[in-house]
Amino acid sequence: LMFQPGEEMGYGSRTMVDDGLLENPKVDAAMALHVGSQVEVGKLNYSPGVASGAMATFIVSIQGKGGHSSEPQKTIDPVNIATQVCSALNMLIPREVDPEAFATMTVGALNGGRASNIIPDTAEIMVSFRTLSPEAYDHLIERIPEILEHYIKAWRGTYEVRVLKTPSTVCDPNFSAEIVPFAAEILGAENVKPVPPMKGAEDFGHVTRHVPGFYAFMGAGSPEGYPLHNPNMVLDENAFALGTAILANCAVKWLKKKAQG
Repeated sequence: LMFQPGEEMGYGSRTMVDDGLLENPKVDAAMALHVGSQVEVGKLNYSPGVASGAMATFIVSIQGKGGHSSEPQKTIDPVNIATQVCSALNMLIPREVDPEAFATMTVGALNGGRASNIIPDTAEIMVSFRTLSPEAYDHLIERIPEILEHYIKAWRGTYEVRVLKTPSTVCDPNFSAEIVPFAAEILGAENVKPVPPMKGAEDFGHVTRHVPGFYAFMGAGSPEGYPLHNPNMVLDENAFALGTAILANCAVKWLKKKAQG
């Protein structure tokens, strides 16, 4: 059993993998369930192949030179630099990514300054992108640092950047074909079905990069319910017993099958 911190940061499982999660004892395969607040209790949705989008987050700390707003020529304005960077980043997907590929980019935070008449020393932006396309992922991973480097230096700033990467979660086709019937023993075959991949990211992908994996959304609500991450979301806790039964049955049945050769 994997008790993981930091899932919402996108790299909690990576730190566990780095610490030897899959090595002692050696792990042959892995499966995970995620509650679905808009999936009916008693149903299980999975995506064969790619199950979630890949994500990368850039946390950029921009160093300028603060001063009084009446003498901007004596300063290096990090807020101005940050807004220029944000505008440039938001042009990448509509102008450089295939329109048929799913990709989104969001500048979720821009922080700098505390007064209207003072140009601050520093500013910070946090930007993330998500995509189901490996080609788009590789392109954006390369282009974002180029935008940061040239725009920030063009306005005489300096910067530090942290990059957090979350790969796509991938359901191994062969392992999935073995696991689905075991889940159906608990829920019924009519209640276990394939669906299109989730566009959000899921850091279980750090595990499925190394071992065959299966990932699914377990119903814990209803189609009329509020979505995940909404403050009004309500989960039906009766679903948790079903989830426990699914995980236990799949693990026991799969291990028995492998032991029998």
